[in-house]
Amino acid sequence: MISPKVWLALPVLLISLSLMGKPANAAASPNSGTRGRARAVEMVRERSFRLQNVEVRYDLDTDYTPDAAAIALWRRVEKRVMKQYPDARAGPPFRGNFTYHCDFMFLAGRMRYGKQPTGHLRSGVPGEVQTSTLGRAETLVCAREGVPTGGEISAHAPPLDSLAISSVLGLRQPSRRNWSWIRPGAVGKMVYSRLSRARFSFTQKEANGDDYRWVFRRTARGLELTFLVASNRSQSGGRYVYLRGKFSDFHSVKGLLLPERAEESFFGGVNIPDPVRRDILTHIRYRVDSPSNVPKDYLIVWPKGATVIDERIDRVFHIKSPTTLSDRDIFLRLKKRDGGPHK
Repeated sequence: MISPKVWLALPVLLISLSLMGKPANAAASPNSGTRGRARAVEMVRERSFRLQNVEVRYDLDTDYTPDAAAIALWRRVEKRVMKQYPDARAGPPFRGNFTYHCDFMFLAGRMRYGKQPTGHLRSGVPGEVQTSTLGRAETLVCAREGVPTGGEISAHAPPLDSLAISSVLGLRQPSRRNWSWIRPGAVGKMVYSRLSRARFSFTQKEANGDDYRWVFRRTARGLELTFLVASNRSQSGGRYVYLRGKFSDFHSVKGLLLPERAEESFFGGVNIPDPVRRDILTHIRYRVDSPSNVPKDYLIVWPKGATVIDERIDRVFHIKSPTTLSDRDIFLRLKKRDGGPHK
């Protein structure tokens, strides 16, 4: 017969025996969390390194319904444009459905993005090519009937369109204002959260109130970036722009799991139920570590007849034969003209 003292000690004995079988779990919370974070950082950093040379082609379907704030901003821009260019005619802000075929290239911080309208848009909406490299951005508006080819060079960040695919890849914070791309080393400074056995997230909070969160999933085939959410304070400081992205249909590209489909919704605020813009990316195809992806392709070759405005120095260039306009090219042109615009 078991004595009362043994019965009283039995629960403690059972707990002790269970811990003897797996002593690491006695300190499981801090140690396993630290190991889990280190492994997650390693996996995301490796993924980021592998995506420093990537080319992407995809179809983009956009539904745009500008809210009151977007329309008010459009009206302010329209008023400024009309004042500066009295002969200009600006129509209402775009709304409705738009479809494009898009190309995206990335090479260690350089970006090139192009879109061509498809379907009923071909005759009414111009295509564009945009590049950014070393703190400068170029935009070429492709000619449509009755509209000459033109472009600009500026110090602005690439526009929202290129953010869709770069956010899908996890290359850049999804913000209009943030120029920088996510460097592999930056992952270790983000806040790690374990969501389940297979899912974890990294969160980055900026001093200006911007907030970014990426959700990853470990699978038998590798690592998937499945979801992102971001909130950005507007440039006026008073309104937040909220983004939610969901990625699916992953397939392997040289050992990287990348989505064939993505959906991103942009909201006028965190608590606003209906998006002002929804982008659906389909038929996404990738090339990783392509030898044809080289730095010279990140300067636009301006076509003959184009008018290019360099907003940084307030100069206009009329292109007489296909050429690039690197900063050195611009310097030499202005030097030939004694500081005046190239005719």
